[in-house]
Amino acid sequence: MSLPDPMKLEFNNDLERMIYIFNISTQFQNKDDACVIAQAVNGIRATALPDEMPQALQKRWNNHALLTTHFPEMRWAVPGILPEGLTILAGRPKLGKSWLALQIANAVGSGGKVFDKEVQKARVLYMALEDVERRLQSRLKAQHAREDAEVDYLFSGLPLAGNGLIDLENDILAHQYRVVIIDTLSRALGGRSDQQDLEQMTAVMGKLQKMALTHHVAILAVDHHRKTNGLMVDPIDDIMGSTGKSATVDAVMGLYRERGNSEATLHIVGRDTGEDQSLCLHWDHDLACWQVKEQAVKGVKDSSSRARVIQAIRSLETAGDHSHTKRISEVTGIGMSNVSETLAILLAEGLVYKGKKQGQIQPYHLIPLKSAAIEPKPEAAIEPKPELAVEPKPEAAIEPKPELP
Repeated sequence: MSLPDPMKLEFNNDLERMIYIFNISTQFQNKDDACVIAQAVNGIRATALPDEMPQALQKRWNNHALLTTHFPEMRWAVPGILPEGLTILAGRPKLGKSWLALQIANAVGSGGKVFDKEVQKARVLYMALEDVERRLQSRLKAQHAREDAEVDYLFSGLPLAGNGLIDLENDILAHQYRVVIIDTLSRALGGRSDQQDLEQMTAVMGKLQKMALTHHVAILAVDHHRKTNGLMVDPIDDIMGSTGKSATVDAVMGLYRERGNSEATLHIVGRDTGEDQSLCLHWDHDLACWQVKEQAVKGVKDSSSRARVIQAIRSLETAGDHSHTKRISEVTGIGMSNVSETLAILLAEGLVYKGKKQGQIQPYHLIPLKSAAIEPKPEAAIEPKPELAVEPKPEAAIEPKPELP
């Protein structure tokens, strides 16, 4: 027989077994396959259906049913960050998305930590569709991945827009994966897919999300950001392609980093993740992974473009000049496009705000670290601060500098 016997595979219940049988029923290769599938279906019919099957198959609900039915708690692959369902992790090319996805995969597969959050060990499928075995081996070694981590890797597969969804669902059911990482979504969709087509993307992504929720799996799809054309960071709107891709997902992660900088910001927006999150990350060269910085640092170092832009705004405001994009670029020597991207990140992190437009000029102002409703308070706080800050500032600046190299 070329197909596995469904009655010998382990499933959570007969519902999952029936879905698996339905998926492979169109892939018979000989009469023996058809006979085994028929016997399996008859065997399931002869057994009592588990209690959860009527709920799982129920399509129409009323208030009484919804309010009185006990639903299991939502599962998290990474608590507060990666829920069950479909999540997109997007960013500009070559900024560390795949490294982050691989980091999550091996943390879950070994029961480790992601951003200091303990994760429950589970089986993971990593679809490395843009990598080869040698490169992935190199990355695993760089991240000190454990050999016993329960992570399986695929380097090719059928397009999701075709029979790839059925194959993926079969894999999830047969191997009991709890996390699936698709790297990248564009490669998984296939070359013939039109990512600008709203109807097509909604159909494919909707089926992928439905599959994830039905089987309580966290599917993380790595995708790309379009080139930013404004000053506003929006992890949903920045996703490349039709809005049909983002409309059906349960959560979106946007990774933003200035090229060449070891710091990044991860914005997280989701239906079940609570309030939108912004995590300040830094690249750990020793472990080849992303680590969370303390919130007080706000992702700003003296050597970063952020700090230079902030200092430029402060200097321009002190001089009574307009702190708009062009003037900031002239003061810092940073290109206007990079200044725009940096301002977008600072806006998202709550470090600056847009002032009132003066004609075509859009000024930016620093948000005070401690805002107060009464005006005299900041004035009272200004006097002692220079005295207290004069001594520790050089010491605080000297210590981190040796760590940067």
